[in-house]
Amino acid sequence: MSGTSSKLLEIEEDDSLLEETYYERFVGLSEMFPEKLRNGVCGALSLSQQGVKSLVGTSRTLLWIVFSSAIIGLMPYNLEATRQEMVDAQKAQEKSILLGPNAGMTGQNMTADVPMPMLPSQQTPR
Repeated sequence: MSGTSSKLLEIEEDDSLLEETYYERFVGLSEMFPEKLRNGVCGALSLSQQGVKSLVGTSRTLLWIVFSSAIIGLMPYNLEATRQEMVDAQKAQEKSILLGPNAGMTGQNMTADVPMPMLPSQQTPR
């Protein structure tokens, strides 16, 4: 038992001496592959990085153009709609002040609880 534990201690000591970073491991593994393959992978990664940078720059510019044009194009409509709402509210307030609170009910029957007069042919004899 003591023989196996001493071997484990020796292995652990050897591992602690061989500490290396992930970069060093990656470089060591990359040496396993041929030079042509490493250059191809490096080129593909470089191209994809440039493509992503270009795509982000283009999309940022395009979004700026679209949103600024939308704001400039829709702002006059929004201002006019707000102004029209204010004018309508002011007219309703003036009408309410001049004609009273029930002035807005022009299309409704104001005398709903008063019976309508009957025509002479519809009257029943008493």
